[in-house]
Amino acid sequence: MTDDTTNTNTNATDESSSFQRRTFMSLGLASPALAGLGVTALDSQLGAAASTSQTETTLSSASERTAVDDVRVTSPTSEQAEIRDDYGLVSVSADVLSTLDAEVGEQVRIRRTDDEYAVYTVAEKRDESESTVRMNGTAKSRLALADAEWVGQPDCRLDCPRPEDTTPLADESFPVTVESVVPAPDLSVAAARDESELVEKRVSGGTELLVLAPNGGDVEPRTAAQADRLRETFTDATSWVTHGFRDEGGAFVRWHVPSYAISPASFPQLAAVAQRRYDRAVSFHGTCSEQIQIGGGASKAVRAGVRDCLNRRLPEDASSAVLADERYRADSEHVLVNQLTTDQSSGVWVGTPVEDREQHWKAISDAVADALRSD
Repeated sequence: MTDDTTNTNTNATDESSSFQRRTFMSLGLASPALAGLGVTALDSQLGAAASTSQTETTLSSASERTAVDDVRVTSPTSEQAEIRDDYGLVSVSADVLSTLDAEVGEQVRIRRTDDEYAVYTVAEKRDESESTVRMNGTAKSRLALADAEWVGQPDCRLDCPRPEDTTPLADESFPVTVESVVPAPDLSVAAARDESELVEKRVSGGTELLVLAPNGGDVEPRTAAQADRLRETFTDATSWVTHGFRDEGGAFVRWHVPSYAISPASFPQLAAVAQRRYDRAVSFHGTCSEQIQIGGGASKAVRAGVRDCLNRRLPEDASSAVLADERYRADSEHVLVNQLTTDQSSGVWVGTPVEDREQHWKAISDAVADALRSD
């Protein structure tokens, strides 16, 4: 079936605020219900966090995802500029969001077949005549990764990668299943790799330091390892990382969510982490920059200390570290690493080119640790 790309008979509901406002993020962190968890269940998950010992937790089957079948994917209407421009964004009809108990700003997993699925951020809730998801052609192609060669440097979320040729699916309308929880339950990291899945891992410690890797595994390789190494350096740090995979490549295209958009409501272990606030936080990311970018809401002095430790410790063949500007600043209160700190402005965002992560990931993590100790 060919998409109708010009139909404007359906309108966004009054509750559908512009995705760019981002106010949903602070709301999502405050409510256990938004994560699909009752207060009692969440308290049980947080039991280890109340002590000073570190305990690793894997998403259990008790945090079951809600799914809606036979949802029709179609193209955006002419006025949906954000969704037409961004292959990570979708609008979802109000009936589907109601069934999922989901809100604008949360992530959903959309499944076309057993082997073709991806994560998207809900940018708009709409009244539609039938259960509907609207996304652009490239977003549809994310549900047909086996049918196209994706070109362009990963870690460049705003610009690429893109499919080399338009896939037939880009112009079609088709049924999907929409799911409310992104990570797979009850899988080890090794099993997630074997099954082309994504899992989240939480280690509960104290509230002095939180370490994050929102796009680990093969999405932004080595970032989860960097986060784990930094957390292990401090006896009472808390951490949250994901590990996303896809056999034969394409993990970035399938799983990547920008750090300013990640909603704890869609990641149960992150929801548990987000019930507390932390004195400091560090988040590891990939970039397509030629330099190691040090961003975040932390003071310039703190970020400069991280930059200087990196430049002192890394070998000559490593990229230089700089204070981030423009696209890598990550200084908004809505960026996850800032949002989870007590003052919403004490996060350090570390973005590293892929070559440096492959060759120097341990040294980068250790240099960040040195900077935190001296702060």
